[in-house]
Amino acid sequence: MSPVTSAGWSAIFAVLALVGAGTRDLLLFVLGTSGVLVALTSGLWQRYGLVGVTYRRTVSQSHAFFGEEIDLVLEVTNRKVLPLPWLEVEDDVPESLTYLNALLGSSYKAKRRTLVHLCSLRWYERVRRRYRIRCSHRGLHEFGPATLWAGDLFGLTLQRREVPEVTRLIVYPKIVPLERLGLEVSGPFGDLVKPRTLWEDPTWVAGVRPYQPGDPLRRVHWKASARLGHLHVKLLEPTTHPRLAIFLDMHTLLGHAWWAGYDPLLVELSIVVAASLATWAAEQHLPVGLFANGPRFRGEGPATVALPPSEHPEHLRRILEALATLIPVATTSLGDLLRTEAPGLAFGATIIAITAVPDPDSLDVLERLRAEGHPVGMILVGSRAPAVSAGDLPVFRIQGEEAWRDIARITVG
Repeated sequence: MSPVTSAGWSAIFAVLALVGAGTRDLLLFVLGTSGVLVALTSGLWQRYGLVGVTYRRTVSQSHAFFGEEIDLVLEVTNRKVLPLPWLEVEDDVPESLTYLNALLGSSYKAKRRTLVHLCSLRWYERVRRRYRIRCSHRGLHEFGPATLWAGDLFGLTLQRREVPEVTRLIVYPKIVPLERLGLEVSGPFGDLVKPRTLWEDPTWVAGVRPYQPGDPLRRVHWKASARLGHLHVKLLEPTTHPRLAIFLDMHTLLGHAWWAGYDPLLVELSIVVAASLATWAAEQHLPVGLFANGPRFRGEGPATVALPPSEHPEHLRRILEALATLIPVATTSLGDLLRTEAPGLAFGATIIAITAVPDPDSLDVLERLRAEGHPVGMILVGSRAPAVSAGDLPVFRIQGEEAWRDIARITVG
């Protein structure tokens, strides 16, 4: 049944006033007349209550690091002469963040809560509320939409308006020093990824020279040979600037398809390892890249992540943003990802595979890449990761997925 409008109340009270006048009942006449005035006033709020009312939501920064605290600011402005006795804002917010000075209500939406903001607004008044939020979970977090509710002093009318605008916040994964993961850069792991002595990079050609017996055929410069009439080979520029390619596996359940689910603890620990390794490489001025066999949030972009190694100042931000928005759905196997992306890497680029469920196929691909001249290593995450027989392939194990938020307790097996 529809609620009675202010016009309906006006008609009801007008009838009472007329009956009171006709029967010369003073009390009924006063009651009806007063009711008409109240209903007319209520109708004024019903018609113009939310006119000129604006709502704005901002966050102090659009990108934040794990554990960082930011401000969420809600601002309501009444841009008209008519005041608002009360205004209630219901803002849809993600429940995975920690709200330090706000009381949240429940929501019918999964993984969402409701932030209620109640105030009264005089003419041309602005009300601003500031809430402190701790970024306690990586991801792409959306605030909104919001619903505005307003009414009159007498509770006769109620107005509702949707504010569809959404505010986005990207929280980067947790980043820790490699030593706290047990990946000592002064030990075997450091020997794998640190700059080494001079080696030749086939992507940096310094010139050509005549072919000599023993030169590999892949060094032959076919265009120069055709132009000069006999075989010439490339002279390669020596470099001490290796590249690091991180391959992240989103499979976390051994022997299960993607629709069977995932282990959230292993997912988060794997992403922490990848983010920490990429950050360390950038700090060492090493070109670093990220490849993952999973899509990003809301399917924005291709089914996998492919960010080749680069020294661009913004490249680390792109990697951390990709890791922040990565969802735990594997769209292909780690072996297929390596077969697809590794051929595009520069000669001698270091390849580090991070996985919780190693399989023979990915180990075979890594061994082949190692034979082709790539330094290769594997990081196993999780206390239940099966033992692997990898020959001479360096394997590093990181356990303690239950304590991924408290990296100090993570151990190495």
